[in-house]
Amino acid sequence: MMLSLNGLQVITDGCSYRRDRIPMCSLEECLKAVPDYPLRHVDEDTGIPFYDPDEVPENDTEFTEWYQEHVKRFFQISGGEEYDRLFAVHRLEHKLTEDGGFASFDAMACDGSSNYLKLTKNGNRWKVREAKMRGYGKDSKRALKDWIVTAYATDKMTDLPPITEDRLLLKLKPAQQKAKRALVEAEISQVMLPLSLELSVVRTFKVLKPSDFVFRIQAGGRDLTKDFNLTAKRLTERLAEMVEQRAVERQQQKDLADQELFSMIDTRELADDDMLTGILVTSDDWHLLG
Repeated sequence: MMLSLNGLQVITDGCSYRRDRIPMCSLEECLKAVPDYPLRHVDEDTGIPFYDPDEVPENDTEFTEWYQEHVKRFFQISGGEEYDRLFAVHRLEHKLTEDGGFASFDAMACDGSSNYLKLTKNGNRWKVREAKMRGYGKDSKRALKDWIVTAYATDKMTDLPPITEDRLLLKLKPAQQKAKRALVEAEISQVMLPLSLELSVVRTFKVLKPSDFVFRIQAGGRDLTKDFNLTAKRLTERLAEMVEQRAVERQQQKDLADQELFSMIDTRELADDDMLTGILVTSDDWHLLG
């Protein structure tokens, strides 16, 4: 599906695509025009002919029928009822956005297979219809979306994205690690294991990530920082100051989050009833924690 629709982004069971950039030729012809066609979305500059978007149905039932014929033409499949049965197995559906139930949208801000914003435009204003960010909660998405829209729409990053926080329930392993830190670093003599307690998790959004790219280092190396010379020495003085300040701000917020949690599990601050069903750990037991 990704190849036959000249997809923008592949997902588990489909892809996003542009109705005005669906190849009207075969895969063989696409590869002749653009040898790396399978690796990237192609546009009008490549010479590949595209369907008139009015020919591509938006209705799910009609699109399914249209696609079954298109995919056979694209892969140059002819004859045989078995192919008709194969491509008729699944009924295709356009995924609706979470906000308003829109199947189509005007733009996508995408920086990874599971990180994207779907937007519609009204005049000069962009409206985020759906936000998917792997590992980020609602609070982080809310804080980041305006920054992402501005930076991606203008293709210019003039300031760093905001540091965000999400509230997460602690699972066993992270709860053990936090209890250990409270006992060792905060020098608390006895704590309650913070299993299932809420913790503020500090997030730092990364615009560029290795997972965004398909590449091969010709020399066979694996150290991207070294091979691409991605060192702090290459930064301008202003950027170096921004990076340093961001590291300080991030650490401060993480320390505040830890202090909040440590005060919640310090048994000196807890009532007897709060500890009836909790697991208590003393400074003599910290080595037993994972």
